[in-house]
Amino acid sequence: MKNLTRLFAVALGCVVLVVGFVMAFATWWGGSSSLNIREVGQTLALEVQRRDALEQRDEAVLRCTRGKLKVTKALIAGQISLPDAVDQFRELQSAIPESDPRFVGNFRGPRNDEELYRNVLVWVENVMDREGAQRTDLLARLQGEMQTQLQRTSSL
Repeated sequence: MKNLTRLFAVALGCVVLVVGFVMAFATWWGGSSSLNIREVGQTLALEVQRRDALEQRDEAVLRCTRGKLKVTKALIAGQISLPDAVDQFRELQSAIPESDPRFVGNFRGPRNDEELYRNVLVWVENVMDREGAQRTDLLARLQGEMQTQLQRTSSL
C-alpha cells in the first residue's frame, strides 16, 4: 500500500508540474493564460513549411557547390576554358530556386558576368590552396583572361 501511495503521489506531482508548465508557457506563447491549440497548430504548420523550404534550399545549394567544385577542378586541369567555367557557374546558380520569403531569405549569388568571373577565380584559388598547389601562374593567367573577357563584353 505504501508503494501505491508513493506512486500516486509521484504521478499527481508530475501532472501538477506539467499543467503548471503548460499554463506558464501558454501565457508566453499566446498572451493569455489559456492554451490556444489553434494558434499552436498554425505555428507548427508554418514551422514544418519552413523546415521543408530550408531542406529544399539546402539540397539545391549542395548540388550547386558540388557542381562548382567539379567545374573548378576541370578548369585547373585545363579541361575547360574560363568562359566555359563561368557559363557552367551561371547554370549552377540558376538551379537554386527562389524561396518563399516568409521561410527562407532570397539566395544572393553572383548576378552579373564580373561577379561570376570573380566567383570562379575565388573557387580556383580556394581549391588550389586546399590541395596545396602553388600555381600563381595559373591565377595570373585566369585574371588576365577575365579582364579580356570583361572588356570584350563591355564593348558590345
